[in-house]
Order: sequence, then C-alpha cells, then structure tokens
Amino acid sequence: MEKLNVVVLTSDIDLRIYIKNRIIADDIVIAGYSDFSDAAKLKILGMFPDVVLCAVAGRVGDDIFQFVQSLLCDVHGCVVVLMTDSMDVELASTAAQFGIRRVIPFDISSEDLEESLRKVYFLEQQRLMDTNASKRVR
Repeated sequence: MEKLNVVVLTSDIDLRIYIKNRIIADDIVIAGYSDFSDAAKLKILGMFPDVVLCAVAGRVGDDIFQFVQSLLCDVHGCVVVLMTDSMDVELASTAAQFGIRRVIPFDISSEDLEESLRKVYFLEQQRLMDTNASKRVR
C-alpha cells in the first residue's frame, strides 16, 4: 500500500513536535514541515503532499485562509485539514469556503487523527475520480 504523505504547516515548533508524536501509523509519513510564508509554497510543492495539515493555536486569521486558498491553486490533488484549539461553527464554515476539507481539534486521539487523514484523502480521491468520469461521459 502506498504511504500517505503529510506536510505539516505551522509556525509553532511545539505544535510540530506534538503532531509528530501523534502520527505513528506505518502508512502515514510526515514528508516535511513548513510555515505560512510565500517561500513555503515552493517547498511544499517539492514534498508532493497528499494531505496538508495546518496547525494553528488560537484564532485562525484571514492570512491563513488566504495562504491555503493560494496553496490549493498551486498544489493539485492534495487536501487540506485544519487542526486548531478554537473550534466553532463559524470557523468550520469559513474553512470550508476556502477549501479546507476538515477541521479537527488538537485533543483528538492519535487513532482518530490518523483515520481522519486517511478518510479525507480517500474521499478527495473518490471525488476527483467521479469528476473525471463525468467529464468523459459528456
């Protein structure tokens, strides 16, 4: 089975360590870490991520959403998941508007985090296959 490449985006070194310790499954690999700078987009492109995990403590600013939207235009075929400690309905709605597929809390168990990453990637791949199939039918 192919391994799921995950790139972790966060400016907080403690969050990088926290996430690294939470992802322990053999089929999920952290391909790298980056921040939300413009130079990071090129770095992320070279990592060929399947999933980009954005980890933000506190308020998620508009700059994060703009970065994600720009990233999704450049890195095709990947899916973005937001991990935060400030979950609410408004945040989930805003995240969806910018292309983030799932919002999860920091206190999620390792097993649930890994399963969420697998599931969101699988659903995205399924959606892409369905879209391509419908284009051929037309």
